[in-house]
Formats: sequence, structure tokens, C-alpha cells
Amino acid sequence: MGRIDAVEGLGFTFEHGREPLSYCLVRVAVDDGIVGWGEACDSFGCTYASVVGAAVADALAPLLVGEELDHPDRLVHKMRSWTRRRLGSQWVAAQGPVALAANLHLAAAVPAVDQLEYPYPLAECWAAVAPGCPLGPDRVAGGALSPPPGPGLGIEIDEEAVRARPYQPPPPRTGPSERFMGSV
Repeated sequence: MGRIDAVEGLGFTFEHGREPLSYCLVRVAVDDGIVGWGEACDSFGCTYASVVGAAVADALAPLLVGEELDHPDRLVHKMRSWTRRRLGSQWVAAQGPVALAANLHLAAAVPAVDQLEYPYPLAECWAAVAPGCPLGPDRVAGGALSPPPGPGLGIEIDEEAVRARPYQPPPPRTGPSERFMGSV
């Protein structure tokens, strides 16, 4: 295995329906040419990608760059132990293609996982940043969505498509959100 030589947060915004959706993809590059992807979305389209990107750049990248990519559990422990007091914990949702593909693979491997949230209205966004991504509603068969086939998670991120949609912070709210009013 190689050493991690870059960790970068790539925020992007995708126009969708009544409001833009924003995400932060996390790109991890290793000195032997391998690139891995993660993602962060703290709510349905409400991610402050610049904040997540700053946390990646300021807190996670310094901990990971130069590290040997030998034992992921060691790196996860390092990130958690060094950032818990600085960043805290937050709820995150699997809204994008990276997290959904990872969750599908996990669910296929762990019999105790029998349901996943499937935000199908986001399939248009997934197709734009991960062309050929086999996660759209047309892939649901018998009420189930299979994990993408192929190496890794089975999806490829189009970095140019992500960079072509730079993150745009949401406008200030003029009052409390009424989006979930009446929901329990």
C-alpha cells in the first residue's frame, strides 16, 4: 500500500426541483495513483459544503497526509480521537452516490441490515456526477436495489462534472423553515 498524499473536500451544488442541493465529496489520493472517494451531506440538500470542506482541509487532511494506507481502522481511530473535541459529532445522511453505493454493499454483506433510506429524487444529480451510476429508480427490481457491480463501490466520480458545479451557499432564510411543519 502507498501513502496518502492528498485529502481534499470538493463542494458542489446541483440545481434540483424547488431548491439547489449541495454536497461535499472527499477525494483521497495515494502516492501510487489510487484515488478514493467519500461524501458528506448533513441533510437533504442543506449541506454547508464550504464548512465541511474546511473541516476536511483543516482537521482531517493534516492527520492523514503522509500516513501509510495500511490499516483503515488505525486511520479512523486517529481521526476520531483527534477531532472529536474539535468537530463534535453530527448526524449524516447517505444522500449521494458514494454513500448510497457503500451502504448497499454493506447491506448486502450484513444480514441484519434489511432496509436503507433511498432518496430516489436525487438520481438526476447522481447521474450528473457519476455517469453510468446504476442507482436510479429504473434499477429497482422487486422493491430492492442491488449494489453496483464492478471494482470498489461500482461507481466512478466524474471530477470535472463536480468541479463544474462549484458550491454555492444557500441564501439566508427569512424565517423558520416550514418544510417539515406538521411532521412528527
